[in-house]
Amino acid sequence: MTLRILEIHQVYKEIEDLDLSNFDIFTFDDGLYSQYKNIEIFLRYKKPLYFFISPFYIREDQKPSDFEFSDIAQKNALEKNDKSGFMSLNEIKEISKIKNVHIGGHSFLHKYYKNNSVIDIKDSLQDFNNMIDYFNTNRIYIDSFCYPYNNYLYSYHQKCKSYNFKEFGIDPVRIPVENLLKMERKNVWINYWQIETCLV
Repeated sequence: MTLRILEIHQVYKEIEDLDLSNFDIFTFDDGLYSQYKNIEIFLRYKKPLYFFISPFYIREDQKPSDFEFSDIAQKNALEKNDKSGFMSLNEIKEISKIKNVHIGGHSFLHKYYKNNSVIDIKDSLQDFNNMIDYFNTNRIYIDSFCYPYNNYLYSYHQKCKSYNFKEFGIDPVRIPVENLLKMERKNVWINYWQIETCLV
């Protein structure tokens, strides 16, 4: 039986009116604050919830923003060091203690790798190691990984195998919540990674 997996970025107010009982797993990408604030909407279904976090974007001392499109939140973080659209470390630790909630990795920088070039492989392996180091240092247990932009990368796959991580973002295909809301979501921020070769 193929699992029905829902893919969620920002939590739209209209989601609360949907019947999501036919989904087996809820997945949340990028660690947006709206996911933390509205977690009760999804807990009521008593299904597994996976939150995929990129440590670079974790909010520090800023006041959280109630609602932020993931592409805009990433743009603000990279260009203005404004991470108000994302969860804080304490918020991530808080939800990690809830029954049926899993914390997963989403790479460290959430970069878009265009191909499996030697440079991409080397960079992505370091990125993965940085992610692992962050979670270990902060004592956050992760058991899964989701490919940024649902973009398969062999080097990430090999690392996931070595850690025995459950992988998301490739197969089975996740269903974007925007499909249920008859909305369109564009990964406009991918363009950043197509023109920039290095973030830090």
